Amino acid sequence: MSEWLGKPKLERRDLPAYFRNLSFYSKYYEESQMARVCLIIPRDILDRFQRAVVKRYGAFSAGNAKRATEEALRTWIEAVEKQ
Repeated sequence: MSEWLGKPKLERRDLPAYFRNLSFYSKYYEESQMARVCLIIPRDILDRFQRAVVKRYGAFSAGNAKRATEEALRTWIEAVEKQ
């Protein structure tokens, strides 16, 4: 969608009014611009990650794993930026 609009980063306000008013579609177009990361991690780290997600958020789900990953990335970035 952003390629069609000629913009490198799409924001909700860039969408036509029809899509802005349909939250499912506007969320789809916004999220389609986000970076994706695929990781292959050792099983012991995955097990620890799953336990930590359950401890923090109550259950292990895709949404909770995403929240935990974003939190971990922000924390790591802030720590590196302070160095």
